[in-house]
Amino acid sequence: MGDGHALEMSDGDWTELLPTLKDSNGHHFDSWCNNVSRKVTCDFRNGRRPDKTIRLSDLLQTSTGMRCSSSDAMTDDAKEIVNTWINSTFYYEADVYAETEKGFAIHVHEDLVAKKDVMPDGVLQALGAIEMSKLRSQKRRLISHEPQVVENLRTCFQDTLPQCIIKEKPTGQARIRLSREEVRDEQGMLAGHKEVRFGDKSVGDKQIRNPAWIIQNARYANVLLDLTPEGTARTLGGILDNVQEILAENPTWNREMILELLQEGATPKLYSVQGVAQNLSEGNNFREATCTFQHPSGYLVPNVKIPVSLMLSVNIYKEQVQPHLN
Repeated sequence: MGDGHALEMSDGDWTELLPTLKDSNGHHFDSWCNNVSRKVTCDFRNGRRPDKTIRLSDLLQTSTGMRCSSSDAMTDDAKEIVNTWINSTFYYEADVYAETEKGFAIHVHEDLVAKKDVMPDGVLQALGAIEMSKLRSQKRRLISHEPQVVENLRTCFQDTLPQCIIKEKPTGQARIRLSREEVRDEQGMLAGHKEVRFGDKSVGDKQIRNPAWIIQNARYANVLLDLTPEGTARTLGGILDNVQEILAENPTWNREMILELLQEGATPKLYSVQGVAQNLSEGNNFREATCTFQHPSGYLVPNVKIPVSLMLSVNIYKEQVQPHLN
């Protein structure tokens, strides 16, 4: 069976096993045999069993592909494939807007399963997919025929990026969808990848309200930066046209420019807060936070003094400012 493993089965064992195979076709059966043999081989190599003989318990514990399997059905080799892919494709980033329409969401089917350049065949197979071509083209099969793929993906994210959340988004709920696309050079060669947003109401996109399995608190790793005026404005958020105008009029990032961005609803990345002090100059009497912001290209803009009241009005800055308040 599988890769030439010995099979040890009694008549009673066959009587118990056969009803579980009644809905299988040839493709399901072949995939199931391979799953069993891989799991037995892996357990033997890791000292979890005395030999590579396949018995009834091994057959019953491994999914036939016709029903939802537990993540325990994944072999260690399969988990390693998926975990390596997750670590090289994503990174964790807390999303304070996760439960609002401003929150980001990677759609499991549209952005991963349906895109071979993002989720290669080897990864999808390791997740327990049985009929990959149908699963890639038919979103409903992710729930109706192969729910083990999402369950195994959830378990692997728990192993690698446990703060990322995989859950079902109901119909009517809107989130900003994050996808990844290839970038080609003038000769058509792959130059890298870029992150693309869909359904962002603040820039005029139509909101996405269809049901979907989504991943939250995750961003794509190793993507090319879009530092065009529009790309930078989209990264910063806020009112797109107004933010683009500020960027065009202020080529140098400084306190005045960052204040303008904040007033237009943009949220440049706050790298750190050095402290809070009272501003008493020229008759003023208010607290200022001394901050370091980060330009979308990565360089730091230090010693930017922003009124504490403005910093506290931006949810994603609160946690970094509050420890400095007495």
